[in-house]
Amino acid sequence: MNRIKELRTAAGMKQSELASLLHIGRTAISNYEVGIRTIDTEMINRLCEIFDLSLIHISEPTRRVVI
Repeated sequence: MNRIKELRTAAGMKQSELASLLHIGRTAISNYEVGIRTIDTEMINRLCEIFDLSLIHISEPTRRVVI
């Protein structure tokens, strides 16, 4: 599952800000978010560093328990 938009907006970032941190264009971020472009391993590792998450947290949505 692609969680880039969820993580980016939760961090209060614009696409252009994340793109700058990753040294890629804003349109690449948009393409990742909508699934037009596939995320490679290097990019996943860089996203984990930026959002301070492990690979498991970046690839799976947070599970919420409702009581």
